[in-house]
Amino acid sequence: MKMSDSIQKTWIIMGSIIVLFLIGFILFYSLTNISETVVGEGYAESKVIPDIIRVYLGINEKADTLLEAQEKSSGIYDDFVVLMISNGFEEAIISTTSFSVNPNYVWKNNENKQEGYLASHNLQIEISTEDLEDLNKIISAAVNSGVGINYINFELSIEKENSEKNRLIGLASENARGKAEALATGVGKRLGKVVSISEGSFGYNPMIMYAEADMAVGGVESIQERVSSIAPSEQTVSSSVTVVYKLK
Repeated sequence: MKMSDSIQKTWIIMGSIIVLFLIGFILFYSLTNISETVVGEGYAESKVIPDIIRVYLGINEKADTLLEAQEKSSGIYDDFVVLMISNGFEEAIISTTSFSVNPNYVWKNNENKQEGYLASHNLQIEISTEDLEDLNKIISAAVNSGVGINYINFELSIEKENSEKNRLIGLASENARGKAEALATGVGKRLGKVVSISEGSFGYNPMIMYAEADMAVGGVESIQERVSSIAPSEQTVSSSVTVVYKLK
């Protein structure tokens, strides 16, 4: 019985030692892996000329009932479509980005009170910068039908944006590798396999041709005069990546 207890205690001690050894090995392995990596932060930028013009439009109509607000909004949209078609455009060029009809609340006497309903219909039109002369026709159709012009931007088309994004990601990755190699050389190491790579931000600021908030809303001529005096110019686009390498 005493021998059995002695053997049992021996096994418990041996088991504890093995467990502690495994824990120590895992911690050592983890710390070694962390210490034997290097991070490269890459960045690249370029100048591009926008290839499209996006016109952002809005219809906001109030009425006593939900149906009346919706009908007023639809009537203005229909008038806009008719004018656009008469100017040589197809209805397909007009896209809806959002549409809603909600209770219209106003703050009166320290409380929110409902005053009818508000129908909001946001639209977007995209044309090539090569068709700049068509912009005046769109502005005319919008103003004359009661559609508000929120803003007009020079922007990159999806195709051009994706193409430039992929190119800059490649350049940023090369930049990241160069920085990582310099760090590795500095400590007498060489780069090994890639542990992880993550894409950072890709960004550019669209060039604003017209924004309703920037000036009092005038007639067709005032808006046309403003946008006709602006030509697309180079915009800065940038991309960044983070690459983690093993050291060897």
